[in-house]
Amino acid sequence: MKLLRMLMVLLGASIIPFFGVGLLKPEVRYATDIYVDIPLAETYFAFADLAGQGMWRSGLNETDTLAFGKPLVGQEVRFTGWHRGQERTFTLTMQAAQPEDTLVIETETSGQRELATVTFTPDGAGDRGTLIVYEGRMRGRTYLHRCFNAFTKGRFREDASSLLYDFKYYAEENLERRPFEEPWEEELESDLEGQGNESLEEIAEPDSLMDQELIDPKALPGGQ
Repeated sequence: MKLLRMLMVLLGASIIPFFGVGLLKPEVRYATDIYVDIPLAETYFAFADLAGQGMWRSGLNETDTLAFGKPLVGQEVRFTGWHRGQERTFTLTMQAAQPEDTLVIETETSGQRELATVTFTPDGAGDRGTLIVYEGRMRGRTYLHRCFNAFTKGRFREDASSLLYDFKYYAEENLERRPFEEPWEEELESDLEGQGNESLEEIAEPDSLMDQELIDPKALPGGQ
């Protein structure tokens, strides 16, 4: 009898925190980032093309474009694919977009809803690369999902990191890189542009014997 009571106490001590955390943390937050060696504009618009994820997101086997944005907000795409050993359907919707700066993407799947804010910042020498920062907020659609989410926060961050790595590999293999220019080369070009046509005319002025009119020696006094 005492053993049964002890088991009930232990069970209650483990269940109460599990179900209580769903009230304390109805959603979990996580963040990750990655550097992509592609200029900002190309990176931003490639990531903003939700239907294009079918070309680079791992595990997908079917893509259904439900709505096109004009040009970005309003896109809605449904993917079917394998995720952590299970076949799932994901619906992505572009909720907001600030060109070449920020995207807000909603992802819905069975029992879960994620709202991700993705920001893009020029980075690297000559702004030839882009830093992508992914900030996600996951909320379970049921109370039980919210309880589980509080204990599996790291899993969502891993999924976001995997998504960014998939995109990085695709972008650096398929998008156009900007050629690197040394700073002194840019300064030299600027100096030459600043000189204008005046400098060219000064250089072309005849200030040597080769550019002057030749004088006939016979025309000189005492010439033969």
